[in-house]
Parts: sequence; C-alpha cells; structure tokens
Amino acid sequence: MITLLHTRCSRTTRIIDGTLTALGWTGFLYLCVNDARAVTTPPLSNLSNPIAFLWFVEIFLITVLALTSWSLYNKSRYCPRQTAWGKPITNEALSSSFHLSSHDVIRLQDSALSVIHHEENGEISHVQTPLSPSPNLRLIA
Repeated sequence: MITLLHTRCSRTTRIIDGTLTALGWTGFLYLCVNDARAVTTPPLSNLSNPIAFLWFVEIFLITVLALTSWSLYNKSRYCPRQTAWGKPITNEALSSSFHLSSHDVIRLQDSALSVIHHEENGEISHVQTPLSPSPNLRLIA
C-alpha cells in the first residue's frame, strides 16, 4: 500500500495530545480511587458479605489490565507504521494511478485551489485550477 499523504505532527500538536491524554488518565484514576473509597466507607463497608469488595477489586484489576494491554497492543502494532515516512511518489506514479496527464498533476501540485470533477464511475474527468478557464465560477464580493 502506497501512502499518498503523510501528515507530520508539529511539536505543539504532540504537546496538546500528550496533555489531553494525561488529563484523561488522571480523571480515570481519580474516578477509580473515589469508587474504591466509596466501597470501603459506610454504608457499603457494612455489607454482610465482604466478598462483594473482593469482586469489585477483581473487576477493577481486570479492567485496568485489559485497557493497558489494548493500548500497548495498539502502540506496538500501529505506531511504527504511523511514524514511518512513506516512500516518495513520483509524478509518473500519480498520473498513472489516477489516470491523469503529467500536465494535470503538475497543475494540481502548483495550485492552492483545485476542483476535481468525477464521472459516474469515479474516474477523474476534468481538473480545474485557477490557471484553467472556469466559465461557471464567479467571484462574489
């Protein structure tokens, strides 16, 4: 599989992502600690069956183990692919993949705004850039 677009994350984006992740885990642990305290305080601690507390602890530990395992699995599976740079794609590969002329590919790369028209079967029928004539488009101020 060839990656056409590679979005590079800036340092700011990574800091925001890390901060939000840390806040999420902090909130999760806060709720778990409060739940554990609620189980040990009256009236729940006066249960005639202390096995209920052990069930709570067991389910909590299984949940933590499952979430941690799932996150480590996803990190090991997807992280190398997401952070690796893709191979550069040549203009010839793009034009053959999308059935465009090399002139259209160069116009798409140089243009800040492009309109791509498709046929019924999904093929690209026409590429419209500001350099090409646009009889149906008007600028309205």
